[in-house]
Amino acid sequence: MLNKQEQTLKSKVVRSGFNRRASCFAVRETFVDYFPIGEFGDYRAFVDSTGECLKEEPRTRVTLLCRHVNGPGDGMSQNFVLKTYHYPFFPRIRTGFRIPKAEREFNALLKLFRMGVPVVEPVAFGVEKTLFGLVRSCFLLTVYVGETSNLWSHRKCDKRSRSEIGVQYGDVILHQIGEKLRRTHQARFFLFTADAKNILLRRSAGQSVETLFVDLPYARTLRWLPLARWAQKRDIVRFLENFLPYATDAQQAPFYEAYLPDPLGGSDRALLYRVGKAIKAKQNRTLITSWVNRVKRILRNRAKQRETNQSTATE
Repeated sequence: MLNKQEQTLKSKVVRSGFNRRASCFAVRETFVDYFPIGEFGDYRAFVDSTGECLKEEPRTRVTLLCRHVNGPGDGMSQNFVLKTYHYPFFPRIRTGFRIPKAEREFNALLKLFRMGVPVVEPVAFGVEKTLFGLVRSCFLLTVYVGETSNLWSHRKCDKRSRSEIGVQYGDVILHQIGEKLRRTHQARFFLFTADAKNILLRRSAGQSVETLFVDLPYARTLRWLPLARWAQKRDIVRFLENFLPYATDAQQAPFYEAYLPDPLGGSDRALLYRVGKAIKAKQNRTLITSWVNRVKRILRNRAKQRETNQSTATE
């Protein structure tokens, strides 16, 4: 659970009967001046806030908010990112036995922030539930980090999207991510979404690049060693296979220089073997995966051929 000194959970129930809606939200005390209780006294005040829409999908909306400490006339202002998740009827059923997505992500970001790992700083979260305890919607509020881009656009080994940052600072990026993953894995905390799209790059004038984690709704602590080893391999494979596709051992060296020795206390050689084998499997470079994919291609081609023959026969 969250530190009660940092935030206080506020709850509210509206309507009655089958239209009953129970909502709650929490704001970290560091940011309460930007969201005064008189203006943001309930869940809907956050969700209905007006701002610039950065991204909109059927079930997700991302909005940029600009807030002032003591009203619009005050000189101190701060930009925030409001991410809202909506759950239609059938996806809503699965939320009855889970912690809401926004709350999980808030907790994960706050844990990493307290550990000193650079992340987008969490500000608040909120949840709205139905009469039966199913999640209607939830939101996550974070500090906006300007002048950033995700790591996907700077992949080091993709010639089609090769960038100056990816070429010049590729080894620096690998070293930083290796160091950050080592710190989180030492605490038995695993990200599960450590791919290039969920890592931001920030480069200040005259300085090197800085990496920040974002979008961590599935991060969690795993104490049991077999599960921890599985999650460790998953985090490393997801990052390396995404940022350095078909990389050589020499290209991966800056990452392992920062990550090793194994933070879970195992053999470095065994870890490198498991990671390398998993990367080859994802890229269809093992005998079994190549054979399975060959069979799939044959079946797909036969299905297409049957469809073509049937269309020709009908004509």
